Amino acid sequence: MTFYSSIGNCTPSAIPYPVISGAEFVAIEAQPVLNYNGSDIENRLWHNHGLLPTNASVSFCNVTLTHAHPGKDDMLRTQIWLPLDSTWNRRMVMAGGGGWSAGFEQAAPGMFGGLTEGFARSSVDGGVQIENALSVATWALTSPGNVDYNALQSFAFNGLIDGAMATKQVIESFYGRGPDYSYWNGCSQGGRQGYMFAQKFPEAFDGIAAAAPAINWSSFFFSSTFPQQVLSELAQNGLERFPHDCEFLSLRRAAIAACDANGGPVDGLISDMASCKFDARSMIGSPSNCSSSGAPSVISEAAAIAMNALWQGARTSDGSFL
Repeated sequence: MTFYSSIGNCTPSAIPYPVISGAEFVAIEAQPVLNYNGSDIENRLWHNHGLLPTNASVSFCNVTLTHAHPGKDDMLRTQIWLPLDSTWNRRMVMAGGGGWSAGFEQAAPGMFGGLTEGFARSSVDGGVQIENALSVATWALTSPGNVDYNALQSFAFNGLIDGAMATKQVIESFYGRGPDYSYWNGCSQGGRQGYMFAQKFPEAFDGIAAAAPAINWSSFFFSSTFPQQVLSELAQNGLERFPHDCEFLSLRRAAIAACDANGGPVDGLISDMASCKFDARSMIGSPSNCSSSGAPSVISEAAAIAMNALWQGARTSDGSFL
């Protein structure tokens, strides 16, 4: 049975709106993209690796859906890339986001890589535009001190499960059959999204790859801000300047050198964190290996204090972990 679709089916009129309880679809865009090369994506969004097959090109149907949840004052987008003709491998992979991005444009590098292997790909914006990926200031509050719970729920899970269901329905409309297997792939925010799917919607995917998940926010978020709080307190007590990045890099290298061999091979990683008793204060006054203009020649006390705060986490005055 031939089920693969042609370019002629890549039009809004050929792909009906998905039907999802509680969701109202208001727009659909569909257009063929021919011989697309991933180098444009890599140059814009993926700067530090060589994993994408940038010499490859793919042709696909680019579908973008827009939907809302009536009464919730939201607007969400789902982007779906469908391999043309016989290149589809009868599988789909949904891509996660990062930072405060639910996915969408930020997911483009991974989506392209999957296309080269025949996967149908999709991602969502969770109601949050890409320019807001580093901050929630424009969407998370209805007013100072008041959380916009509708927006938060759309970002956290509603937009994601809607996107997964919409993707499967669009795939079935386009190819004449749904995917044999469906997967999730994400890191950081995408890892959190993967954990969310596993907990709230375990039937959504046949497999979930959730790397470096940004979870346990009551400790995760505050541990990331604690070193800055320590530096701010040092500044109030007379700290003349904040440490340079190269000081922290030197301390990290020293810690790895001290603890790399603990419990495993020397591979540039600390495998047994519990056994690592390295104290950054032991490096105060040591060469900083900083090469930038104006950078200090030795590691400062402030850098050592901040680095210990980062490694040890927020603690009370008696050393108890918060």
